[in-house]
Amino acid sequence: MYNLNPVITKEYILKHLDQAQILEYYLGVKVDVNTKVKSPLRRDNNPSCSFKMINGTIYFKDWAQGFSGDWIKIIQYKYGITYAKALEKCAIDFGLTNGSVKATVVKVEYIPEKLEPKESKIEIKIRPWDQYDREFWSKYGINKAMLTLYNVYPCEIVFYNSKVVYTRRKNDIAYAYRFGPSKYKIYMPQRNAFRWLSNYNSWQGLEQLPEFGDHIVITKSMKDVMALRQFGVVSAAPASEAVIPDDGIMTEISRRFTNIYSFMDFDLTGVKMANTLLKRYNIKPLFLTDGRFGTINYGAKDISDYIEINGTTETLKLINQYKESKYDNINRNTTIHQKGDGS
Repeated sequence: MYNLNPVITKEYILKHLDQAQILEYYLGVKVDVNTKVKSPLRRDNNPSCSFKMINGTIYFKDWAQGFSGDWIKIIQYKYGITYAKALEKCAIDFGLTNGSVKATVVKVEYIPEKLEPKESKIEIKIRPWDQYDREFWSKYGINKAMLTLYNVYPCEIVFYNSKVVYTRRKNDIAYAYRFGPSKYKIYMPQRNAFRWLSNYNSWQGLEQLPEFGDHIVITKSMKDVMALRQFGVVSAAPASEAVIPDDGIMTEISRRFTNIYSFMDFDLTGVKMANTLLKRYNIKPLFLTDGRFGTINYGAKDISDYIEINGTTETLKLINQYKESKYDNINRNTTIHQKGDGS
């Protein structure tokens, strides 16, 4: 048991250390809000992580896995410890436990720990489908048959590296997207933060694609893939909107499908990905625009939200309208912008 003197709080630590210093110590990478980095916490072939300052707090964001956290969350995540223990560890590692330090930023000389990326182990205990699952997925027009097709399972318990990290509660449902033996994305939609847990970082929905087709949509999430398929639109999704698709997979998709479209969110991240797909592979972008830049305001950020807001009948009308126009007029008033997201 550590005997800490003085009492270690978040505020006490930040009187003596700056956030970037702490993050660099535990992550072993330089904090730069303008540069993407490879994740030091897992195997990451492409830079899919970044830092962002929000209301004075620096957050580390893993776009591929949906993980985000400040310096305390990073310590918790890395060592599998509680909030209080994370504060203790930080104070001890930086020599702030003897009560004699001054209230200035301490310039600690340190050599960042070399992190060896490792494969995270996720295991699940499946439970039966129930009314709460039906209520959740039916909002997006997705039925049980579609969930079965895409290997989605309701979770009773989730284990991460042999530790229980989730147990079923009435207001905290979780679903496992299975992509192969021991490869999962865990989706916890009712949480405000840390809604994802994953050890999979590749395409979603490829296995369920037909061998050949006239059209395919490259979208941004498994939920949207299933929602579109429910309306007869074949689609697949890369690991996230921030991960550049692999050339080999895009070549294979181009070989099998005559027309390829992207369907990303109309925000900075989504527009950047749409631009990348347009420039690299000549893939025409589609958006549910929001009225900015003289565009139509669809009142929803993605197809799942559109279904929830407008219902399946109106969504079917919209999709049929796009099909009848051969997708040529979907965003006829849309100009793709990369500077800012209007927020």
